[in-house]
Amino acid sequence: MGMLVSLLEMEIIWKVDKLMGTNYYHYTNECEHCHRANIKHIGKSSMGWTFSFHATDDICSWKDWQKALQKGKIVDEYDREVPLETFIKLVEDKQKILGALNHANQHYSVQDFVDNEGYSFSEGDFS
Repeated sequence: MGMLVSLLEMEIIWKVDKLMGTNYYHYTNECEHCHRANIKHIGKSSMGWTFSFHATDDICSWKDWQKALQKGKIVDEYDREVPLETFIKLVEDKQKILGALNHANQHYSVQDFVDNEGYSFSEGDFS
């Protein structure tokens, strides 16, 4: 079971993110007894890059992810629960960094694309 991350802890995570990437997951329909859940990979935050989203059959934009994330919870690969507001700030702040690389623009393939707001998406598996 994950722990809730405070804003101060998130500042530390962002500093660590500069050294290595961090994957984020969306947990829904979690069982209160055994904690099994439906889990979707949201994407990855890496130093020097805008957030790289994982596209699914029904999610192909940042707005789609924002709508989906209204239910359930966000958990990073270190099993830390991240509040929605903190996650939104992370994604949107990374998008504003001057000179940040965008995966879909740097590594073009049929599976990679940019949504209408310029956010990077990949339909394939990645970590």
